[in-house]
Amino acid sequence: MKGCGVAGSLSDYLSYSKCLLSFLEVLDLQQFHLVGHSFGGGIAITLSTLVPEKVRSVILIDSTGIPTPSIPEMIPRRAIEMTAQLFLPRRRLKLVDIPLIFSYNLLFNTKNVIQGLLISLYENINHLLPKIPAPCLLLWSEKDLTTPLSNAQEMAAIIPDSKLITVEEGFHEWGLWYPEKFTSLILDFICQLEQY
Repeated sequence: MKGCGVAGSLSDYLSYSKCLLSFLEVLDLQQFHLVGHSFGGGIAITLSTLVPEKVRSVILIDSTGIPTPSIPEMIPRRAIEMTAQLFLPRRRLKLVDIPLIFSYNLLFNTKNVIQGLLISLYENINHLLPKIPAPCLLLWSEKDLTTPLSNAQEMAAIIPDSKLITVEEGFHEWGLWYPEKFTSLILDFICQLEQY
């Protein structure tokens, strides 16, 4: 696909967004809803400003885009979240699926994992938030330590047509543990928009 370049050239939200845009052009989609969790949220924010005429809505779940604390500060936060998630439901997910995916990416996609982490922690796309062209839903866990609720509140104050919904469940990856609630909130938002 044009725009994606060679492996390793995805160095910021913009390059990831252009890569995704190339894929969407192949699909020939005239309009779409963007949903992005964490790092994907930063990509969704950026992509929405590249093709505003095609974006029906933007849904950001515990999104990056506002710089967070440094890696030394983030490590204990993630350790707390990962430990706390051991007490959440979905045993196979926490004991098999997530460790397998994490291990695979760490072993075989090490460079991309590290680069994605650095982009998430340090790239500031705050200036793009007022340019999000479509209605925006922010879904956030009140217990998120990776991208804290204060980030969501800051984003909601800047994004023109935005709505913030918080959940008590889970942590940064709460959607994995509570998929029924996660999908219900997203679909409700999209369905309301599509009625107009």
